[in-house]
Amino acid sequence: MPCSPAKARLLLKEKKAIVKRRTPFTIQLTIATGEAKQPITLGVDSGYKHIGLSATTEKAELYASQVELRQDITDLLSARLALRRSRRSRKTRYRAPRFNNRVASKRKGWLAPSVENRITAHMSRVEAVMRVLPVTAITVETAAFDTQLLKNPDIAGEAYQQGEQLGFWNVREYVLFRDGHVCQHCRGKYKDPILNVHHIESRRTGGDAPNNLITLCETCHKAFHRGEIKLKVKRGKSFKAATFMGIMRWTLFERLKKAHPELSVRNTYGYLTKHKRISHGIAKSHCADAYCIADNLGAKRLEGFFFQKQTRKHNRQIHKLSILKGGLRKKNQAPYEVKGFRLFDKVICKGEEAFIFGRRTSGSFDVRRLDGTLISAGINYKKLRLLEPRTTYLTEFRKEAALPPLHECRGFRVVTGTHGDELEGQYVCFRLNRILAENPQFVSGIVDIYPAVNPLGIDSITRGIPRFDLDMNRIFPGDAKGTTEEVIAAKIISDMKGAACAVDIHASNIFLREIPQVRVNINTAEKLVPLAKELNCDFIWVHAAATVLESTLAWSLNRIGVPCLVIEAGVGMRITQEYGERITVGLLRLMKRLGIWSGPVQEVAEPIVSTDGRVKFINADYPGVFIPKVRHWMNLHEGDSLGLITDPIDGTVLQEVESPCNGLVFTLREYPVVNPGSLVARVLAVSESGKDKKGADK
Repeated sequence: MPCSPAKARLLLKEKKAIVKRRTPFTIQLTIATGEAKQPITLGVDSGYKHIGLSATTEKAELYASQVELRQDITDLLSARLALRRSRRSRKTRYRAPRFNNRVASKRKGWLAPSVENRITAHMSRVEAVMRVLPVTAITVETAAFDTQLLKNPDIAGEAYQQGEQLGFWNVREYVLFRDGHVCQHCRGKYKDPILNVHHIESRRTGGDAPNNLITLCETCHKAFHRGEIKLKVKRGKSFKAATFMGIMRWTLFERLKKAHPELSVRNTYGYLTKHKRISHGIAKSHCADAYCIADNLGAKRLEGFFFQKQTRKHNRQIHKLSILKGGLRKKNQAPYEVKGFRLFDKVICKGEEAFIFGRRTSGSFDVRRLDGTLISAGINYKKLRLLEPRTTYLTEFRKEAALPPLHECRGFRVVTGTHGDELEGQYVCFRLNRILAENPQFVSGIVDIYPAVNPLGIDSITRGIPRFDLDMNRIFPGDAKGTTEEVIAAKIISDMKGAACAVDIHASNIFLREIPQVRVNINTAEKLVPLAKELNCDFIWVHAAATVLESTLAWSLNRIGVPCLVIEAGVGMRITQEYGERITVGLLRLMKRLGIWSGPVQEVAEPIVSTDGRVKFINADYPGVFIPKVRHWMNLHEGDSLGLITDPIDGTVLQEVESPCNGLVFTLREYPVVNPGSLVARVLAVSESGKDKKGADK
């Protein structure tokens, strides 16, 4: 059982224990102890690409790991198959046919090598944990994927029972019937009587499923393979992973029961795992799922996990298709061992633990972490120290999982760049990213930042989507089957579902400058105004429902239950750092209120909460140049001058713009040229006493 590092050092010093394994560090007692065992449950999150493992007691998680499985088995088998087929066309010694002596493939329970490899990997990792810990129970998540429903969610009744290929002798006949016995490229233009069923993707990657097959005439088929034409069609969705999981998970469950009849081997289901994870506020990961599968949800989780990557031990020539005539094999690689080091050995390089990913006969090595991070591209062997010899599963300890868990509905979204000419939010994203990256210990949730929702608009310095004359903030919630822009909008909405809160940051256009303000729809004011007060803005403008377009991002998110606040600040095509710093402080305050940020925050002043009836719009009556006499947040009385509209040609004053009420200026003309009807300013009306300033109408 686990013990503290201090106790382990003491046992080793007193020679009461010996070191058995370095990763994970394991010692074995050399003295007699009691036979009492603490119940330990091992949760196994089986998968097509990854395995999650978690061993827990009622009080604590003892072991957690994530295994990345090999994905090259099918490729290697295909390469070997191609090589063996090529031998049949060469003059070689006679080899008896093997079609009648494949006993292994005829036995009950035989599985394809790609499936068998993954099951063996699962069994290996379970056994590895059991060699370290006295596991008393194993729980495996099993699942059965209905490919019929995955292909067509609306299928039911007789159509579900019969399937799409009912009445056809084979897949080829079905594909020809489906395509109307017409070439799907030329549509019968060449009048070729010979039809072929062509694989859109190679048979190796796409298989023989109908959605990977298409009818081509002989002329188009040969032209395609000569590279003269390109097909516009793409293969349908692959269900290889779903089929694999249906086979593998139940097989793994049965093999574990057979291998360990003395243990309690149970199965659970994915919907139960998800329910446990969400209800206990645990972030999604393979280790977290395994923890939920073990079902000791009161156990204290570890602050890290072992990441393991499965590798191949042998680099066989038969997989390279490079056997030369005469049976000679080209020796184009370094020896198996160079200067006492082998490929994938774990070493100390520049004070870091890493692995050898490349070697040269001269004794220089390519050293990297398992995620591919380069430590040294050609370090000399004299500067390396061997930690562990290579194994099938390379292991490194990662601490990224030490962040506190997150409930799936507590994500925080920050969005900007919807309009390409509004750059104030770009600075806010920069500052928020820096703060979160420098203080990860204060983050207890997921913060998604979208700095450029309309990247084409930002690149071209245009408000909308260039060439389409579309306002990005007028096409939400989008359409998953619509135009490219609608698909993007739909994807954004989909990504933001389930968030605790979203903030959409805008700037004004190039003509007006806005002080930092939050705009809220009156229908959602009761829920959003308390959140808006945290954003360190000067005031909160509650709009009437009729003034808010239903095609905006904020409206669409609020409609699906995601509270979304809209910030307007600054001016178009410019960055006002003062405003950016204030908004960044406000975002941290809001994150702290939501439980996502636990770091220090600044105190802010109480904002004014206004309605449309208190906001006065002042427009120009004449064309000319506007020269302001006021600044933002100046106290005005009814009749006070806001500025002059002048004629630059003859120097005359065409209009003196006056305030229609007592109030505060929060919008002011930035671009001086005006036309009749141009907005010059907005004034927030307050009482004569001024008691509403900075705190009234709360």
